[in-house]
Amino acid sequence: VMRILISFATETGTAEEYARRIARGLRSRGYKYHYADAAELTMAGLQEHDLVIFVISTTGEGDMPRSMATLWTELLRRSLA
Repeated sequence: VMRILISFATETGTAEEYARRIARGLRSRGYKYHYADAAELTMAGLQEHDLVIFVISTTGEGDMPRSMATLWTELLRRSLA
């Protein structure tokens, strides 16, 4: 069974709404998935899934949502396996 994670990061709710749409589509096709705000995720948690779908909406002039900042820093580590 494929382990799917849908993660969203948003300031205004747009990315969360799109993540929910993706979740509904997966559910209607019989897939099981986990759904989480990017602020709740850890690298160990990401590695437990076979597929991770990130839905991220920028704000202002392309600024990253605050809830994604910590995870993004982790993803950019050179030592990441």
